[in-house]
Amino acid sequence: MKKTLLHLSLLLFCSLSTVSVINAQTTLPYYSGFDNAPEQAGWQQFTKGATGYFPWNIGAGGYSAPNALSHDYPVGNPGTDTVTDWYVSPPFHFYGGGHLDSLKINLYSITDTFTAQDHFGIYYLTGSPDPALADTVVLLADLTAWASSSNNWRDTGGFAIPPYNGSTYIAFKYIATNDWFVPNVDNINMTGDTVNSVNGPAAYTNNIKLFPNPSSGTLNLQMPDNKPSVITLSDAYGRSIRRQEVQALNTSLDVSDLANGTYFISIMQGGRNIRTLNWAKQ
Repeated sequence: MKKTLLHLSLLLFCSLSTVSVINAQTTLPYYSGFDNAPEQAGWQQFTKGATGYFPWNIGAGGYSAPNALSHDYPVGNPGTDTVTDWYVSPPFHFYGGGHLDSLKINLYSITDTFTAQDHFGIYYLTGSPDPALADTVVLLADLTAWASSSNNWRDTGGFAIPPYNGSTYIAFKYIATNDWFVPNVDNINMTGDTVNSVNGPAAYTNNIKLFPNPSSGTLNLQMPDNKPSVITLSDAYGRSIRRQEVQALNTSLDVSDLANGTYFISIMQGGRNIRTLNWAKQ
């Protein structure tokens, strides 16, 4: 009986310890270099393609010691055996939106290129960490073209995270077919934005309209009032393309010169990001 009570006590202690570690790591701002147990807590992988010889791995090396996240290429798999592996963060609450401010990426390719099947992207999931069950799966950045034999770390970030009233996740998606295409990730920084409560968060931001979507020439932004706002247009890599100060109910943006793809419109008032909307140029 004493042994049973002891075992139960140990299980309860371990469970509470695990919960406290995970909860501590899902607060914003958030940092992970995958260097220790607290920074690794809550991350999980999902295999959606073929089961390769190597899963996601946290090991020595990286941009900064001691560890980093990496995934080796699918050695020995047939050419049609495509690995599609996700690595998904613990849950966050971006009620007012937020930003994936910065991270380090190293996409190593012995051939200095990538195949048509290869892919490495950063995604935003809502509702579930499992990509197959998530309410939405939004591509924040496709970094596949960064594949290089130089084996150098590169800075990226500034990706706007749209507001969502529920659990949200940041995920890395890796696809490869028997090709030396190896992603490495380190030093992730994320922050959350506070919705401007003066306006009444949901009632105000939900009345912001962006149309047509997709758009080919002119993009229209409709605001609930004519409060001074700063509109920032960013591409899929999080790079700011243009910035415009407005004070009008209706604003039109000329997007005819932009290449087709996914973009983001961030709206700020009083120094706070009150809404981020994604749209497509076609």
